[in-house]
Amino acid sequence: MRSDMAKVIVERPRYGSRARHDGKGYRKRWQKIALEDAPRRESIGVRGGRTRCLNEHLGPLKRYLNKQVGRPWDKIFSEICQFIRLDSAVQSHVRDHLDDFVETCVIVIDGELCSGRPYRTGMPLGMYGRLMLYVCPRTGLLRRVKKRPHERASGRLL
Repeated sequence: MRSDMAKVIVERPRYGSRARHDGKGYRKRWQKIALEDAPRRESIGVRGGRTRCLNEHLGPLKRYLNKQVGRPWDKIFSEICQFIRLDSAVQSHVRDHLDDFVETCVIVIDGELCSGRPYRTGMPLGMYGRLMLYVCPRTGLLRRVKKRPHERASGRLL
C-alpha cells in the first residue's frame, strides 16, 4: 500500500466551495416581498441551495483492494493500518471506507454467502451498494463477490 494513501484519497478539491451562495435571484425575490409578508426564519440552504461537500477520491483504495484479491485479509488490513493513523480524523475516515467495499462478517445460509452484520444479517452478498469484495469465512482470504442477476419489476430473474 502507498505510504501517502490517506493524502491521495482525501486531498482533493471540495466541490461547491467556490460557488456564490447569494444565488442570482435571491435578492430580487426579497425585493418583491413586503417586509410584513417575509418569513421570520430562513434555513441555511435557501440562499444558493448548494453546500460544500467532501469529495473523496476512493479510486486508489478500490484499485489497491482489487489487487489484493486472494491474499489473507489479516495481512491486507495490517498493511493498511501501517500507513493510516487512528489519531487523525481524516485518516481514520479513510479506514472507515473499507466497510463500503469489503464485507468482513460473512455467514453461510443454505450454501449461499450472506452478510452477518446486524443491519443486513442474512442479506446475500452482491445485492446492495458498492460492496464488491468479501472475506471468505472458511479461509480468511479476500474474494470478489459474484454478480447477481437483477430482478425485474415483476419479480422474475433475467
